[in-house]
Amino acid sequence: MREVVERVLGAEDQAKVRIDAARQQAATIKSQADDQSSALVAAAREQAVASARAALDAARVGSRTALERALAEDEASSASFAAAAGSATDAVVASIVALISETSIVRN
Repeated sequence: MREVVERVLGAEDQAKVRIDAARQQAATIKSQADDQSSALVAAAREQAVASARAALDAARVGSRTALERALAEDEASSASFAAAAGSATDAVVASIVALISETSIVRN
């Protein structure tokens, strides 16, 4: 009977050793998985930041181009308006001069 008890106790000790080894192995595997997961998350974060920066830079370039185009169009429009206003002013001045000249001729 003592022999059976010793075998059972020996088997229990072996089972405890195996369970502890399995726990240690599981902890090691979990730690490795956590490290790999952290590395993947960091790489994904870096990629997302780079992608967002590229999109922001592209938007800035597009905005700058649109602003420059709008400024050029505004300048061209202003120049065209100034030329038209100058022509209109010249026409009004010519009409006034003509009216004054006619009035002066009629009075003389």
